[in-house]
Amino acid sequence: MSTTLNIDVNHHELFLDEIKTIIKKKYLEEWNTKWVNISPNENKLRKIKNSVYPWKTSNRKSRLDEVCLMRMRVGHSKITHSHLFRREDRPLCDKCQEPTTIEHILLYCRNMRFRPPSFSSASISDILKDNEESINEALQFLKRNNYLKNL
Repeated sequence: MSTTLNIDVNHHELFLDEIKTIIKKKYLEEWNTKWVNISPNENKLRKIKNSVYPWKTSNRKSRLDEVCLMRMRVGHSKITHSHLFRREDRPLCDKCQEPTTIEHILLYCRNMRFRPPSFSSASISDILKDNEESINEALQFLKRNNYLKNL
């Protein structure tokens, strides 16, 4: 892909770090423009993330929490996708007989106890957005149900 960076730069000497910053910013803006044009139905992460810019809540104190959060956000986890490696049918929830998805686990599964009241009127985007309180609620909910290890 050959594109020209149309960058407005005054005719003065730039340091290498300044040039790198300008180029990184330009590419990030271009990537974000492409990201925004992806249909949320085509990409699970796009459903909950409206830009490519980093989220503050992605970095957790616990590595396990960080990995589980990312798996929830992309919609791919051991419990939802391990059947692909075993060449089996998509798993159904034991209790509900619905396809096992992150959305089902967080919002609808009757097997899960201690669901936070805020989840009752929430969407998967509301729960997994860049909001410390909602992320903590989701992780605590999965921990109370001994479900974190399944992600």
